[in-house]
Amino acid sequence: MLKTFCISLMAISFIFVMVFFPGQNTAEGKTNWQLTCDTNKRLCHMISALKNKNARVISVFRLQKVNSRKLNGKITMAMLDIPLGLHIPSGVIIRVDKKVTIKATLVDCLKKGCRAVFNATSKVIDAMQKGSYATVHIVDSKSRKKLILNYSLVGFTKTWSSFQQRS
Repeated sequence: MLKTFCISLMAISFIFVMVFFPGQNTAEGKTNWQLTCDTNKRLCHMISALKNKNARVISVFRLQKVNSRKLNGKITMAMLDIPLGLHIPSGVIIRVDKKVTIKATLVDCLKKGCRAVFNATSKVIDAMQKGSYATVHIVDSKSRKKLILNYSLVGFTKTWSSFQQRS
């Protein structure tokens, strides 16, 4: 039973990767950084969605302020929604213009995809404000090919300024 489930999951993951990354190892598209807040404007997120050629969302990059008991204050947490089918031991690596490299922590993988998080330190935010691209590096579990998701940082600084004012 478990073996059948695992094989089915692998097949679905492979199909997902092939649909979103047919014959290519880079998904690149226009991203648009947006600020979304709840109705009371007490909780805001910065969001950028990466879409494939068919306008399907394949990955989402979020920034949100969260309370940190360890640091006695708020920190900026980055969250990535990434496709299923990634090789978990290879992890999730984020690079900003090949200057700053961050290893994200994989949190979970559910039906819709996997989630990874990292602390977006001031060094990371500074690099994103000055940079052109944030690239997310993952490895396909079946083929072991590297997949790169390129997020444009155009508009990041303006949205970050609004985010800081509301958070």
